[in-house]
Amino acid sequence: MSWKEQLKRTIDEVIKVSEDFEDFLAKCADFGILVDYNPDHKIDLKFMLAEQKERNPRAKMTRAKTLGYFYESQQIRKRIESYKYQMSHRPTARIIRTTAEKFQQSQGLTNWVTPHSVGRCHEVTEGTGDRWEDRENMKASSKALNEMNTSNSTLEELESAAHRAFAEFMVMSTPQIELSDRIHKMEEQIPAIEKYHEFLAYHKKYTSLEGKAKTKYKSDFCYELDEYHKASKKLIELFPDAHIPKLSKLKTELEKARTDYAQQSAERKALKKEADRLSRLAQQKRDSQRTLARYMQNEQAAKRKKSQLE
Repeated sequence: MSWKEQLKRTIDEVIKVSEDFEDFLAKCADFGILVDYNPDHKIDLKFMLAEQKERNPRAKMTRAKTLGYFYESQQIRKRIESYKYQMSHRPTARIIRTTAEKFQQSQGLTNWVTPHSVGRCHEVTEGTGDRWEDRENMKASSKALNEMNTSNSTLEELESAAHRAFAEFMVMSTPQIELSDRIHKMEEQIPAIEKYHEFLAYHKKYTSLEGKAKTKYKSDFCYELDEYHKASKKLIELFPDAHIPKLSKLKTELEKARTDYAQQSAERKALKKEADRLSRLAQQKRDSQRTLARYMQNEQAAKRKKSQLE
């Protein structure tokens, strides 16, 4: 994952836990993000990963606009509100309040009346209506109970497990980024070393000659000698300590690093999947508890009203 992609994903996580834009700015540091916000400037918002600054103290912050439309200050404000709205308006099972006056006068009950006689009208309405709403409420409560029994864990246990899985997922991001950087570095080093060895023989031959032979050799192999100097300059840039590892050893290390990276990616993917699964179970259990609570409140209200009528 590139540093820019890592930065965007981390910003996404901060948005999920933010109450508003000011809270978002305050929480960025907790997620390892450096932020510069100045509403008076045209370029009002900039970001940088703290670990990127540690690796390269001269690195510059990235403008929010560079990350994309959804990472500009105004869009972040809207995303926070949108996410909060979506989470607070999740569809839940509906318990019918049978004691409410609106329910008693609803058109739905009237449509159930079979007017064979005016004298039986109240009886049919009351009996049919009770069977209908009770049946619907029982369906909702039964479904809620089944969903609650899907997992033997409590709501607190599910939420705790989900948080742990997601925390492990986030913790693994740093070593994986470091491993990715190492892979990219080796992928640059190996071709440079190979190129150096490819043209080294021309340089040795050239330095072994003298006089006209040397001049003629330089004329005949100017391209190869030029490529050698380019490769040599590149190695000095890549290995300032002049310690150039063996090519075979570097290739073995690269192969292992790629294998480790693939394994880490699979582990992070599994952790994210497990965190999502646990959070869905927790949300399902939370919704089911609310459904059952509403059902019990409705039943108690119905009993109280029935005793009052009696």
